[in-house]
Amino acid sequence: MQELGFFSLYPSRQYLDAKIRTWVEFLREALPSTLAADAESLKEFVAS
Repeated sequence: MQELGFFSLYPSRQYLDAKIRTWVEFLREALPSTLAADAESLKEFVAS
C-alpha cells in the first residue's frame, strides 16, 4: 500500500488564527482513520 503525504503551510505559529489551528488539529486526528477506511473499501471493491 502506498503512503499518502499531506502537508499544510501556514504562517508563523505565533500569529496562527485559532480557526486554522483547529482545522489543522482536526485533519491530523481525522485523516488517518478516514484514509484507512477508504483503503479498505477500495480493496473490497477491487476484489469483487
